[in-house]
Amino acid sequence: MKKIITFNTLMLLCFFAFAQKESKENEPSITFGIKAGATFSKFSLSNNSETHYTASSVTSFYVGGTVNIPLFSVLSIQPGLLFAGKGSNTQRPSAPPAS
Repeated sequence: MKKIITFNTLMLLCFFAFAQKESKENEPSITFGIKAGATFSKFSLSNNSETHYTASSVTSFYVGGTVNIPLFSVLSIQPGLLFAGKGSNTQRPSAPPAS
């Protein structure tokens, strides 16, 4: 099983390595692209007192644009602008009734 996973990983890396080559006939040009995906925000909260908070993760998204600016045949700059949703849900336990 390990041999199969190793072989498939190497084949995938070779595929991506050859995909990066540009043909000599085409002059590199500036290209534009978009990025999008999911984010899973999570944080931990600690407190030294007796109050215990409960924190849970929030599933959100990110979306934005990128520009690929080739400098040389093997070097490019990729600036981009992303909008990402962040945060989490926090609950404070209810206070015990006053005596």
